[in-house]
Order: sequence, then structure tokens, then C-alpha cells
Amino acid sequence: MKLRTGVIIGLLVLVAVAGSAFFLLANQNSTGIIIKTNGTEVSVQSSSWFPVPKAMLGEMRTKALADVQDADSSLGSIQMDMQSIASKYNFTVQVTVNSQFGENQLPLPATVRGTSMVPTLQDGQ
Repeated sequence: MKLRTGVIIGLLVLVAVAGSAFFLLANQNSTGIIIKTNGTEVSVQSSSWFPVPKAMLGEMRTKALADVQDADSSLGSIQMDMQSIASKYNFTVQVTVNSQFGENQLPLPATVRGTSMVPTLQDGQ
């Protein structure tokens, strides 16, 4: 009876270990990307247990900075650009953009025309 219980427990542990290993290996090339920006600076971070290529993160940082400073870009276009870069490295990513306005909110560039109500802003700033 004890032998039978030991075999059953051993099989359950083996199944749990095999399932965990399969889950981890299946998600090896999947990561979350967090882009933090204030409108002029950008940082890109990965939330993965596995190493992410530094070249991919560098390319994403460069593209994210260009996208954030482009007045015609949107949250969707930034996310698509990051997914496109990740696919070149055989990764799938879930992109989150954080700014001073909140999660998945972009800072908006603005130009003052005339004199603003705030005395620190002058014409053309």
C-alpha cells in the first residue's frame, strides 16, 4: 500500500514538473515591454524571466523615442512598431506605454501661439 501511494505521488510530481517545464519553454520568446516616457526621454524595459537581446531593446528604444516625438504617431502605431521589431528577433511582445498622464497614455507635444495664461510660456514655446 505504501509503495502504491509513493508511486502515485511520484507520478503526480513528475506530471507537475513536466507541465511547468512545457509552460516555461512555450513562453520563452514572449515578453512584456514597458515604455516609460515624459515626451522627451524614453526608457524601454522587459518583464521576462528569460534574457532578451540587448540589440532588440536598443532598437526599440530608438524607435520609441522617434515615435513619441512624432506628432502623427499614436499608441497603436507605437505598439505595432515594437511588435514589428520584436518579430525580427522571433519574440512576441505585449507593449505598455507609461507617461506622466497614466498607463497607455501618450504625452502630447504642444506649441504656444501668442502668450499663454502661464507666464513662463512665451510665443512659440
